[in-house]
Amino acid sequence: MGIMRTKRQGILKDDFLKEINDGHYIELTDRAHVMASMFHDHIVEHPLAIKNKEIKQAADEIGTSLYEFYQLVASKMFDKSE
Repeated sequence: MGIMRTKRQGILKDDFLKEINDGHYIELTDRAHVMASMFHDHIVEHPLAIKNKEIKQAADEIGTSLYEFYQLVASKMFDKSE
């Protein structure tokens, strides 16, 4: 039994409705951090993103949103009432 995705939607089929456990919080927090770090390193720090005001503003907004998402997920590790 492995992970299956529909060709059309890319939705995980196996274990999709399993109960959430502590590992899910850690895993999603880690993935959010990896994405935010990669975005910062490869987009925000790119020379064009630094030089072009419009691109810089958009990249900064996206980067901020990614780190806010990371903080949201991390905060849920301690408040699992939801």
